[in-house]
Amino acid sequence: MLVDSFDLWSTSMSERASTRGRSSANSGNIYGVQKLRELILQLAVSGRLTTAANSLRSANENLSDQSKAEPFIVPSGWVWKSLREVGRVSTGKTPDTRNSNFYIGTTPFIGPGQLSMNHRILKSDKFISKEAELNTSIALPGSILMVCIGGSIGKSAIATHRVAFNQQINAIQTTDCNVEFIHMCLRAKFFLERVHQLSSGSATPIINKSRWENIQIPIPPIGQQNKIVEKVNALMQLCDQLERDALKKEIFHDNLVIHFMSLLLRAESIGSFQDNWSEVSQLFDELFISEQNINYLRGIIIDLALEGKISLQDSSKDTLVDFLELCRKNACHSSTKRGRKLNNASDFQSDKKGLHQIPESWSWIRLSELASFENGDRSKNYPSRDQFVAAGMAFINAGHLQEEGIDYSNMNFIDVETYDNLRSGKIKEGDILFCLRGSLGKFAIVKNGETGAIASSLVIIRPFAPEIVDYLGIYFSSTLAKDQILKFDNGTAQPNLAGADLGHFQVPLPPLSEQKAIVASLKRLLALCDQLSESFSKARQLECMLADSFVDQALS
Repeated sequence: MLVDSFDLWSTSMSERASTRGRSSANSGNIYGVQKLRELILQLAVSGRLTTAANSLRSANENLSDQSKAEPFIVPSGWVWKSLREVGRVSTGKTPDTRNSNFYIGTTPFIGPGQLSMNHRILKSDKFISKEAELNTSIALPGSILMVCIGGSIGKSAIATHRVAFNQQINAIQTTDCNVEFIHMCLRAKFFLERVHQLSSGSATPIINKSRWENIQIPIPPIGQQNKIVEKVNALMQLCDQLERDALKKEIFHDNLVIHFMSLLLRAESIGSFQDNWSEVSQLFDELFISEQNINYLRGIIIDLALEGKISLQDSSKDTLVDFLELCRKNACHSSTKRGRKLNNASDFQSDKKGLHQIPESWSWIRLSELASFENGDRSKNYPSRDQFVAAGMAFINAGHLQEEGIDYSNMNFIDVETYDNLRSGKIKEGDILFCLRGSLGKFAIVKNGETGAIASSLVIIRPFAPEIVDYLGIYFSSTLAKDQILKFDNGTAQPNLAGADLGHFQVPLPPLSEQKAIVASLKRLLALCDQLSESFSKARQLECMLADSFVDQALS
């Protein structure tokens, strides 16, 4: 029954990070199979995998008041014991790091990072000497190690070879028990929940040796332990097969999505795009069944928009020269610097090397022809953290930039006097705030009524013509803009751009009327993507709820 409902277990998937919409089979994390593994372990350690239901009912009827306080019912003949009653418990220790001789040896020395999420001990890059072993703890083969501090608290593995371990890990060397069964108990949901309950209430969870070794686990006779281990191992192999089959199916689906997306990418004209879009749109429900696939579609639509392939507009109404003349008139300082009249679009033609083809009425224009750039005030007036106040003028950093605009949920504020003393970096409606360092390329458009100033990691891109703001927002969301970032990134450990480099970014620019048509078309198409994303999210929530419900019913 556990593995018969393949669709329930294998389609309830958690989100995965990926690029351009492709899934990663190696990082596959299938929620349904996770829940199935959790259920198998809980049924195993409660005796339900190998014990008849009437035996459990009989055991329940004979429970004393004291035993009813235990986490769950176990069969007759089972007993609850603390970890210290089933083995020797120890806590790790780090040998003195100032003694370099301690770290010249052959014994692996491990920490939480060497305990993997799939319950294996990874190769260590630290080794200690025999002398150092006298100043640490040693786990022998067959010992169970568990992380007992920090965000990875609860990770565990059985040692397959002799290792030393640090103070963030507790270990148990079992006696008279099947070590795999004891490890199943330590991986079971009831045990991990107890670990978190007993963790001290600080920001960093930690459970000390005394509390850890007193956690109770159910112990059946050794013969039943062996039988349970054999049964669980067989079921876990079926879970592995479920994951492999689901991921093969997903890779096939990804390739199918890429095939149909290539039809859109190969479109040579607006007409062929519309024909191919019609074909793909008939398969939306079958193709776009993950957030990654939908994001892939979003990216392709945006890229095609910047190639002039999604919107047909009569550009005889206006020309690119008309729009660039408008930009020049609005750029007070820029017109003086250029000192030349703009006669035709070719006056603005930039080097096309490595750039895609665009319609004849378009031209490649440097961003500096379309906008000015303003850094934040980096003088002595720059606000320090101790000048932040509970409410006032927004002081915006990269963490506040979101696709939908500026996020005020965790905003920093400065008082009006500090704001007034700033000589630059004050935002206006229609500005594009762009991150130059760290989260390179994040951006947000300033909306009506928003005020504030930017931190030093940002730059204000202020379009010469407000009509181009939405089109530039599309541009900064595109693969082309990301490629430009890579081109001008200085290659240091912390990715960053100079404002001058940003001015060299190449923008495929149509006449203003076509810009507006592209923005309108994209809004419609991206709204469809949002609908697909919402439908997917609801379907995934339902699948996860079904998996949760199945587990809860099986354990009730």
